[in-house]
Amino acid sequence: MAPSKPDRTQYHALAINDKPSTSPRRAPSSPAAALDRANSVIGDYEVVFDSTAHGGELDDGGSTGSKLELGSPRLEAFGITDAAGTQEKSSVMGAALNFTNSIIGAGIIGLPYAFRQAGFFLGVALLIGLTVLVDWTVVLLVKAGKVSGKSSYQSLVDSVVGKRGSFLVAMFQFVFAFGAMCAYTVIVGDTLPTVLKALVPSIADAPLLSREWIMVLTTVFISFPLSMQRDMAALAKTSAVSMAAIVLIVSLIILRCLDLPESLLGDPNARLTWIGDSPIKAIGVISFAFVCHHNTFIIYGSLDLPTLDRFARVTHLSAVTSLIACLLLAVSAYLAFTTTTQGNVLNNFATDDTVINIARLAFALNMFTTFPMETFVARHVLDDYFFANAAVSHVRHWVWTVTLVALSLIVAVSVHDVSVVLEVTGGVSASALAFILPALCWIRLASTQRWKCIACIAFGVVVMVLSVVM
Repeated sequence: MAPSKPDRTQYHALAINDKPSTSPRRAPSSPAAALDRANSVIGDYEVVFDSTAHGGELDDGGSTGSKLELGSPRLEAFGITDAAGTQEKSSVMGAALNFTNSIIGAGIIGLPYAFRQAGFFLGVALLIGLTVLVDWTVVLLVKAGKVSGKSSYQSLVDSVVGKRGSFLVAMFQFVFAFGAMCAYTVIVGDTLPTVLKALVPSIADAPLLSREWIMVLTTVFISFPLSMQRDMAALAKTSAVSMAAIVLIVSLIILRCLDLPESLLGDPNARLTWIGDSPIKAIGVISFAFVCHHNTFIIYGSLDLPTLDRFARVTHLSAVTSLIACLLLAVSAYLAFTTTTQGNVLNNFATDDTVINIARLAFALNMFTTFPMETFVARHVLDDYFFANAAVSHVRHWVWTVTLVALSLIVAVSVHDVSVVLEVTGGVSASALAFILPALCWIRLASTQRWKCIACIAFGVVVMVLSVVM
């Protein structure tokens, strides 16, 4: 007697259509071709749970997608923990807040420095061009996931390139997310002591207000508890606070740059330059600021109705919002400081500047709420790589979180210039995650947009190599 199959709850994609077709369904020539023809209606699909239909098998009308079972680390990363789907999910606006928050992190205060490296006009062109490119490759990545039936960056690259590719994407994802964690902690150490000393001058010499102690205390009591969140949707509320802080920061910096003391201004003759001394380094910094591909599948899975159309709206909204904020801050700050612009532009202002101290405080708050997003990604990458087929473990969740937060703190304490983290992490990891791998996956899966993908891969390889050499 054959053993009975275990009752496993599976995903079933059911079409919502007022006029169901009665004609026989013709198999598409290829998954990619099917996706191209279905792009206009793909938003009409929803995910429901059914543990009995079709014997527990995936039924999506011929999809080649892999089955996603409860207890999978991939579903845990998407915030799905039970068959009833009771875990909190994000609307388009909530997901856009999370996505924008993952884009506008530490990188935004390095963008004026990127303009100094690239030159003003080339800097503006690079910022706009890279935003458009990132927006395109993010959507391309999710399309590739739909064609291959994969639900994470790692599993997608593994299915297309093989185990070596899976290892590379895991490494690049981890390095980028971990580098961001380190950068955020460095920025807190740069900004918060200045604010506290300005607020309470009588305790300016207290040991606990040193850069190192501030990083330790804020990491233990703020960043670590927030990083213990188990699903992305729960971070939407903190993302809203973080975005409000970004609006305040950009507004205050622009306001202050219009009325700076002459002693702080840079060389006015260097403002409207065409090309600077290090445009490749500028690409690394801008890439760090805008690359969000390591969050792509997690944000996609956090949507209450995860479809390509809805995710495209999330991506476009996040990209445009981020571009506007970054352009405003980068242009105003660079035109003020020009050749003296530092890696952290807030360090260009006086320590007793009340307006900028408010911006410093707001930026520190932004780092506290963005830090958990990167911890979430780094933890998921490690767990998915080393325990891909294991059940969800609360112990592993704790161990990964404690280890990652502790190591990022150790690195941050030893690094004093955030621009180093931005350049290296952006030039190497961001180039692979944002430009090379998404285009490579699509070329292997489909025949459309081939030359665009080849150009994107070539651009990413050049940036990566030159970032290491230079």
